Amino acid sequence: MPLFRLLPPAVLLLLLAATPSGALESASRDLALAVADAGFEAPVGVYIDGSPAPASRAVGSLVMAQLSSLRLAPVPVEASDPDAAEREARSRRLHALLRLTVAVEAGQLVLRGDALSTRVNFWSGPLETRAGPALALLATAPLDARALAMTSAQTAPVPLTLTLQPLAKLPGRPGAVALDGALAFALVDEALQSWNLLTGRPQPRLEVSGPASTRPVRDPFGAISVTAGRATVWSGRRAPTPIHQGPVTLTPRPGFASFEETLSWNDKPLRWRGPLAQVSTFDQLLLAVTPTGAAGLSRGAAPTTFATGVGSGSALCDLDGDGEVEVVLSNGRSTGDGDDIRVLRLSEFEKVQARGGQASEAPVIWQQHIEGRAVVAAASRSEVLLGVWRDDGTGELLVLRRAP
Repeated sequence: MPLFRLLPPAVLLLLLAATPSGALESASRDLALAVADAGFEAPVGVYIDGSPAPASRAVGSLVMAQLSSLRLAPVPVEASDPDAAEREARSRRLHALLRLTVAVEAGQLVLRGDALSTRVNFWSGPLETRAGPALALLATAPLDARALAMTSAQTAPVPLTLTLQPLAKLPGRPGAVALDGALAFALVDEALQSWNLLTGRPQPRLEVSGPASTRPVRDPFGAISVTAGRATVWSGRRAPTPIHQGPVTLTPRPGFASFEETLSWNDKPLRWRGPLAQVSTFDQLLLAVTPTGAAGLSRGAAPTTFATGVGSGSALCDLDGDGEVEVVLSNGRSTGDGDDIRVLRLSEFEKVQARGGQASEAPVIWQQHIEGRAVVAAASRSEVLLGVWRDDGTGELLVLRRAP
């Protein structure tokens, strides 16, 4: 019998009365009581993800405080996704795991997830069997003034002031770009070129090596990987080889300017719906764009719905440094009078993706029209490098960052 059920009624009433009555506190308290009443045993791991980040952190702290008051010995669990959280909880010999996703939907704070037993059964050997209780969790609360401030859902958000500045003119169209600290990289023809972001000065060139491909890509295409300050490059005119870009491993498609639909993310295979033209990651988020302009966000599993009308010059970035991710999108036009670079809040992009709508339907927080077409992109924590194709066969590098 859980300890929660052994508490005298008078003690329980005092406990609930002493809890603050705000929206975040109320939702967290309801979840903690549901977990305790279901019969889970201490210690309980707590894994929280979702957006916005301040609300997620606050919910995690409040839920653990409530579980602690109910004598369930909460332990924070950090992992790349919910499945990894279960493995982490088992490895730490926790008896249960609470997994929650935080979101703001239709004017409400929504907490959804599950609780499961992770107690290791000696008789199961290496098999990760499950036993004991399991619980689906859902809690909602209207956004009061404090919750609105926590979720950054004010009616008049602070404008995001950005600059899109030219870094370099290129003699050819860029096939790939990358960022690493104060250096920007671009694959132009069969050479890796780099520039100092602070001064704009070019650095020494590096010629692409490797055996020629039996099925070379017609248009400029490739990939750049930067590890510990050292850049390696692959061109679509060379034999295909797996590309390691941080936590993501991509496999080129011979003869096509795209990657295979199956990629590795944090050593976990992830199968997309169709080949990939662009991939961008930010912490536990992954944005992937197909050659047909379908884009989707993943937090560990491949999405089932996609936003459309998205160009491959797209990336994830925290442009204003507030801890919240912005989605930078090109519009994917192959002809016309140029491209539109649009910056969306993560929540707005997710709404469009959920209904399978056009990305142009989402409200923007910043937008600028450019000449040419942004075909490739790379992002650091606070900057985005765009590789632009011109109609005359030349290219340009643009840097998107917060205005000083």
